Amino acid sequence: MIRHFLSLAFAVAITTSAVADDLFVSAAASLTDALKEISAKFEKESNTKVVFNFGASSLLARQIEEGAPADVFLSADEAQMNRLQDK
Repeated sequence: MIRHFLSLAFAVAITTSAVADDLFVSAAASLTDALKEISAKFEKESNTKVVFNFGASSLLARQIEEGAPADVFLSADEAQMNRLQDK
């Protein structure tokens, strides 16, 4: 189930991006294995390179607030996603 969700997140990010050369994904460290597995197939099918930034959700949210590039933010903490969305 999570793999389907993550694949959909990648697809949505690419269709909404003006430039599809790189897809910047900031994600909770707990998703590392699943995302790396999914990204290999995604990169091959889309000709889009996935650039990951793994870490703690609170740290990633702070990086995004400070201007770090992120097309997709996958947080282990719903509050962090909501806080970023509100800003």
